[in-house]
Amino acid sequence: LSVDWIGPLLQEDQVVDAMGTMLLHHGKQAPGKVLIRGKQICSCFNVTEIEIAECLSCCEGLDEQRLAQLQKKLQCGTNCGSCIPALRKLVRETPFDARQEELTP
Repeated sequence: LSVDWIGPLLQEDQVVDAMGTMLLHHGKQAPGKVLIRGKQICSCFNVTEIEIAECLSCCEGLDEQRLAQLQKKLQCGTNCGSCIPALRKLVRETPFDARQEELTP
């Protein structure tokens, strides 16, 4: 079903005008390259779950230290605070990847 790839585009409020007739394509995969940003976690700064997971893979220390590093890098959870529970959950679930630190200049 095309809902597999169209649904996330519409949920993320992405502009799809340029896709034209590609939107009519049936199938589990898009007929062209489609960038899926992931579920929005922080609405104040438009930060997605994918961005948070990528950032957290480079954040080390205890959970509170990792959360502070995440907030400093992406600003998520620093305005209204409504996403803090989701951020804490992602901090617990996303492991630190020492290999990422080695690749970072």
